[in-house]
Amino acid sequence: MWQVAEVVVDVAALHAPFSYLLPDTMAELVKVGTKVKVPFGRRIDYGWIVEIKEAKGEADLKLKEIAKVVSRGPSSEVVGVCTAASRLWGCSAAQFLKLASPKVNLPPKRNGEVEVFDLSSPQRFTYGERAGVIWEAPNFDEAAWVHSLYEFHRSSYRSIIVALPNESRVEGLYSRLLKLGIEALRYPDDYQKIDANPQLVLGSRSAILASVGRVGAIVLIDACDPSMRDQRSPYWEAWRLAKLRSDLSGCELALLGSTPPIDSLNNDLRQRSLERSRYTSGWSASVSHSKLLDLGGDQLGKIAEYRSIASGIARRSLHPVDFELAIIHNRKGFTSQLVCQACSSIQTCEECGYVVHGVADDEDNPLRSKVESLRSKVVVDELHCPKCHATRPVVCMACASRRIRPRRSGIDRLGPILEGVLSEQVSTVSKESKDTTYSKVVVGTEALLYRDLSAAVVVFLDFDDFSFSLTIERAPRAAYLYSRASKLVSHSKGLVVIQHSGSVDQTREALEAKDIRSIYRKELASRHEVGLPPYRFFAKITGTKAKIYADQLALEYSVSSGSCEVVEMGKEYFLLVANDEMGLIKALSSAPKPSAGFRIELSPRSL
Repeated sequence: MWQVAEVVVDVAALHAPFSYLLPDTMAELVKVGTKVKVPFGRRIDYGWIVEIKEAKGEADLKLKEIAKVVSRGPSSEVVGVCTAASRLWGCSAAQFLKLASPKVNLPPKRNGEVEVFDLSSPQRFTYGERAGVIWEAPNFDEAAWVHSLYEFHRSSYRSIIVALPNESRVEGLYSRLLKLGIEALRYPDDYQKIDANPQLVLGSRSAILASVGRVGAIVLIDACDPSMRDQRSPYWEAWRLAKLRSDLSGCELALLGSTPPIDSLNNDLRQRSLERSRYTSGWSASVSHSKLLDLGGDQLGKIAEYRSIASGIARRSLHPVDFELAIIHNRKGFTSQLVCQACSSIQTCEECGYVVHGVADDEDNPLRSKVESLRSKVVVDELHCPKCHATRPVVCMACASRRIRPRRSGIDRLGPILEGVLSEQVSTVSKESKDTTYSKVVVGTEALLYRDLSAAVVVFLDFDDFSFSLTIERAPRAAYLYSRASKLVSHSKGLVVIQHSGSVDQTREALEAKDIRSIYRKELASRHEVGLPPYRFFAKITGTKAKIYADQLALEYSVSSGSCEVVEMGKEYFLLVANDEMGLIKALSSAPKPSAGFRIELSPRSL
């Protein structure tokens, strides 16, 4: 009896599966999830089998045959999760099936071979609820939590999947668990061993799609970390994917961290808070200083003072530290921002609110004029907005001062300056840095905070960059970065220093008072009042053909009950607004899409 396989072809623009005839010679080698090669047009493409059914009629027998069986793929359960995720984010299931497949091709198992250790023991839940957000202190012991869940689910032979933001933290947790006598598999490196129903699987966000036999719990640590969100379209969130698998598999879900994703604080996820005294004990001591704008002035003297404090803390610490002083300066190279030296305000466009650039007048070489006006403290001739192309005189909109200068440069320039001031080597760390050894003083962007490291003192040179940024995620992001800084100095009982512009900032005050939950309470109240996530849902549509798609959406809902609305935000930029998430997804899938030239981002953080 001939069979037909539904195959998702690895072409991002194609969402629906295609039907292929399954030869008898391959019948024992393929199953749902197997990676294959199929003829597609005039070429051969990779694809994944998502369904196998019996052939019916002459039409099915005339289908093209699968060309080759390539590799073992995800389990049928994970294929179902990938398919559901593709509908949620409006993309091809191939984008998730890639994450769920091994990095190298593995020989497929013949049908009938045992793949998973399956027992019919009933599922139990740690907290009486299947899914929940667990507020923890910044210095909480990740290994202790994982060990507790491991012991709980071990008797039921269920697997635990633990997802962390990056490989550095995966390796750190792996080594700590080994000291407790627990050996875990790392995804996707140990893919071939995972189908033996392991007790514990560690990995980054893609580990959520590990093809384990029976999942007992999925644990996401620091789900609000930027790495827990795919930076390319379709911009999927790790916690939403984990929630989806939890719903389909019936397993437990725990979002662990001191600063959960603000969208997760809704009625779907139960919140569990620890005792106030235990929670606040994890936050470091902190001190706040007003920002000094000139790197060549008193600020360098302050950094020398912090260096002396860090040296003393490191000597008294019972635990070794990776470095003594960490300086967080979230810019590399040279900055394009301009600041008023009288009132310290960043210069923005009065038309659209975007950060303006300064351009000096040089008709012979306009590009050189712009570069020189950014790199040196020259007086520019006008302020130019790169977004809406508006121009205005060189006058501060806040205090009418004309003392406007480029903001200080990034870590590439700051590192050598500090080496001269401190008379010692200074390491620089950014997202692209691969170094694993550091000097006693380190200057880095926020990427330094995401590593599994320890320090004595962490200094934020310009905390206003985070707490006053022009995005919807500014408060949760600032809270998370301060939380990571507290984690870095927790072993040495060190200090976090916040330098700022001196303006009133509720976020900074809440952090210094160790009352981070007040930030979330105020933020949620503000979002509820103005109708922002998680109370209303948004999709950001951008690109050269964004207007064509937006017009189709507006036409689709022009006669509807008003559950969705299309709002034009600027050139090639539209928002689709809906009262509920499923209504948003339904709207995006209902309107005809252009073949290319547009991009959709659900729940945009850049809103």
